Amino acid sequence: MNTSHVELCLKTLENAAEYPSDVFLVKLVKSQQIAQNIALAMSFDPSQPMQLPIPVLVQSFQDQIKSFRDTLPKHLQDDPSLGGHLLISEVLLTDIALSDQHCGPASMPVETRLEMLWSCIRSLRAFFRARFLHRDIDKPRYVNLTTSDVAYSLITSIKLLTLRLPGWDPKQVAAELTITHMLHWQINDLALIIEKRRSEPTAAAAGGAPPIAEDPFERLLRLLFNARELVNLQCHSGDAQAAAAAAAAMPGIPGPPGSSQTLLGELDESVWFDIVNETAWNMNDEIMSG
Repeated sequence: MNTSHVELCLKTLENAAEYPSDVFLVKLVKSQQIAQNIALAMSFDPSQPMQLPIPVLVQSFQDQIKSFRDTLPKHLQDDPSLGGHLLISEVLLTDIALSDQHCGPASMPVETRLEMLWSCIRSLRAFFRARFLHRDIDKPRYVNLTTSDVAYSLITSIKLLTLRLPGWDPKQVAAELTITHMLHWQINDLALIIEKRRSEPTAAAAGGAPPIAEDPFERLLRLLFNARELVNLQCHSGDAQAAAAAAAAMPGIPGPPGSSQTLLGELDESVWFDIVNETAWNMNDEIMSG
């Protein structure tokens, strides 16, 4: 990416300010630049010496994120999309603590690592609240702009649940994240949305166009079922029967039968990002207006 060209475009938008949405666009791009800088800074070779210790680097970026938040105009301070991107930047910054190579006992005290992990959990919980607190069946918010954030947040949450450290309790982590209930309600809401879309004629059908191979929401629903099953499995120390009983105890959609033992192999990052990059996510009337 030519960053100088991006900066020129942002400066032009800021100076012209032709439309109110220009301010949002500038801040959105700058928030993405922060995330990109974090991703680049954290993708280092653990065998090579660092210029700064990881905790110092993390604190530096945390200060940068806070400063950016402080510059937001009042009408954007509570914007869910912008706030969600910043929270994901915080997760990007602290999820390095999941890596034994980068944050093992030889690199930092276990107390420092645990502090970073809990900071990651707090950012994820705030993201889930900002993203899913308000339920909307008529206008689902699974849009291109935020889908990758949702996928990444779920991947990181499951990694936190599968982490093995002294004193690390997956059940407590799940409770702090509220991920079990979040997945439960997303599954129920998504099932209602799919049913609603099936019962309404789409623009594509009205025009005689062939139907899409599979509704992307149905693929996402299957993935959420698997995620919920894996979360329950981790919370019950690998006891598949106890995990199934926990899922059955919650009201609503029970989910399709499946093998918990195969989920760890199936629920990797490539599966999530296959969903994110699915062409049917394009927000056109033929696919998404149903």
